[in-house]
Amino acid sequence: MKRAAQATEHVILRAVTKSNWDSCNFALLHITPEWELIMSQRLMALQPFKSDFNFYCHTYWDAPLGYYSCDTEGDTGLLLQLMEQRHESWAFVELDDPAEPDRLTLTESDLDTHMMMINADGGASFMCFGKHTDEEYSTVGFSLTRILKKHIAG
Repeated sequence: MKRAAQATEHVILRAVTKSNWDSCNFALLHITPEWELIMSQRLMALQPFKSDFNFYCHTYWDAPLGYYSCDTEGDTGLLLQLMEQRHESWAFVELDDPAEPDRLTLTESDLDTHMMMINADGGASFMCFGKHTDEEYSTVGFSLTRILKKHIAG
C-alpha cells in the first residue's frame, strides 16, 4: 500500500483502540460509486441541522473494510507515522494488488456494532466494539466532505 498523489478507490484512516491487549492503528475505506451516492445522501440529510448549535451527529450502521494493525517499520506503518506527523487523519492510497486487504492484520477481537457518525459540517468517524468485550475501536475524525470532493474531482 502506498500513498497516492491522486484520488483512488481506497482511503486509509488512522484508527485507535482503547483495548489493553489488542492493537489497531488504521482502517480502510473502499470508495465505490454506490458508497459515494450513500454518503452524498447522508450529507444532504444533515443540511437542516447546519444552524443547530446543539446538534452533534447522525449515527448510521456502517463500517470500513476493516480495522487493522501494522508494525511501524513497514510501508503502511511509515505512512501512518508521516500522516500523524502532518496531523492528517486520512489519505488516498493505492493497493499493491486487489487482494491486499485480505493479507493485512485484522484486530484480534471480533468486532460488532459498527457505526459511522457524521456531523453537520461533514466531519465523520467510525466506531465499533469488541463482540464479546467492551473494547472500543474508532477512527480518527476525518472530513467526509473533502474525501467526496477530491474523489469526484479526481
